[in-house]
Amino acid sequence: MYRTVAQLDFVQALLASFFPSLCTRLELPEPSVQGRPVYALRMRSGHGENRRGVLLIAGTHSRELMNPDMLIELALDLLVSYETGNDLVLGGRRWPAADVKLILETLDLYLVPCINPDGREFVMSGDGLWRKNRRDNPGTSCDGIDLNRNLDILWGVTEGQTSCAPCAETYCGPAVVSDPEPRNVRHLLDTYRIDCFVDVHSYSELVLYPWGHAPTQTTDPAKRFTTLPSGTCQPLADRAWKEYMDPRDLQRFKTVAQRVVDAIAAVRGGSTPPRPGSPCTRPPAPTATTPTPATSPAQASARSTATPSRPVPRRRRSRSRSTRPTPTRSRRSPSRAYSPWSSSASARSNCSAPACWAARTRSPTCAGSVTSFWPPPPPAASGSPCSSGSSPAAGGRARRRAAGR
Repeated sequence: MYRTVAQLDFVQALLASFFPSLCTRLELPEPSVQGRPVYALRMRSGHGENRRGVLLIAGTHSRELMNPDMLIELALDLLVSYETGNDLVLGGRRWPAADVKLILETLDLYLVPCINPDGREFVMSGDGLWRKNRRDNPGTSCDGIDLNRNLDILWGVTEGQTSCAPCAETYCGPAVVSDPEPRNVRHLLDTYRIDCFVDVHSYSELVLYPWGHAPTQTTDPAKRFTTLPSGTCQPLADRAWKEYMDPRDLQRFKTVAQRVVDAIAAVRGGSTPPRPGSPCTRPPAPTATTPTPATSPAQASARSTATPSRPVPRRRRSRSRSTRPTPTRSRRSPSRAYSPWSSSASARSNCSAPACWAARTRSPTCAGSVTSFWPPPPPAASGSPCSSGSSPAAGGRARRRAAGR
């Protein structure tokens, strides 16, 4: 039911081809450890310069299979809504077409659906619980580093769920930003104006925001990570350390986190309010407050602190867990291979690309989510709603009929 790496790349190319004025596919500078290209989608309308930028990445942890598909679905939903003028409806929440238009005409959206293609390919080839990338760790029988522990903020500080052991699932790597996958993230932050950063995961129903390595405080600006005494492969030396954050930034994080929680509740129902002083919501859990240095959201937030002259005007960084429900089957089933479309009658599509590129159906195993099937099934019979003469707009209408929305 999930797209392979090749299928994700194909859909990105397809979107860029169908919407050349709205969508550009960017190949990031470095291929993965095993040589696979990594792509980003840049989405915008018009020609305004110096827009605020929003960067969303997914697939960091390869066993969290739904997140890359979710970003592809997000891109498709936004593009279809903009082109057709239809509101975007997910579950019980409606986003007016005017809001989608405002987003694409005033912001630059950068989506990296799969930052770790090697890991995803390995998971979909049989090891459904693999987390890391696929680098070789010399001198050991173990492979891979945790890409979300390899960034250049407090790298190698073994606080909480971070390890310097090459066989650990949270291995931080042999050096800071040692691998091409995190270097691609750094490239995007260095090259483009990024005002908001979101790393999409689906491990749990959490919304997390910085700081992750220590509790946050807003009264002592002298206590910043740039002066924090620490050593490589050691925990924090000062056990009472609390990291400073501008109170306005902390309020922004809390406000955005609550909006995400409210949107999730509107789409799929149920919500646990954030607990005061906790960096998590929906619901609070022990892993939410476990210190975690060298993560990508923390790196994004930390850049203007470490280098005040950087041209990023605001530190609006957030990390969000996926708003899509976690599927009931996260590993490869022996009875069902990873097919670009389901064999069940309810999930079959009679549409061909590019004629009916947006035909989709709700996944029976993931209530509330929408799953696309690429490459498309065989061409439809003449005269069907998705026949080869259909337009992209007609495809969008057919998709909504098939999806029941």
